[in-house]
Amino acid sequence: MRRQVIGFLSMLLLVSCASSLREVMQAWVGHSADELMMKWGRPSQVVDNPSGGKVFVYVSSVEPMSITTDGYIDASGNFQATTYDAGGVPTPTRVLMFFANSSGIIYAWRLQGI
Repeated sequence: MRRQVIGFLSMLLLVSCASSLREVMQAWVGHSADELMMKWGRPSQVVDNPSGGKVFVYVSSVEPMSITTDGYIDASGNFQATTYDAGGVPTPTRVLMFFANSSGIIYAWRLQGI
């Protein structure tokens, strides 16, 4: 678990620039979701994609002591959830989503938030 957290935090550090993050996310298209999870660790959540397959959701919060509620993918393809800080106040988040088909191959990605 520690290795996964360190891997995810390292990934965020390395891709702090939005254009670099987009390039990193695009590079995963055509790869398997299993490969993604081996490299980035367990996602914050895996949800069913309304159009089939799964969406692997990684949530990164500005607040270090935060909790993200269970979420879902809405009809527009947005991940809907709320992240709260330790005091119960909603905090800004960055949501990275990878869309995988029924064979587990990533075919698209989406970035939400800051």
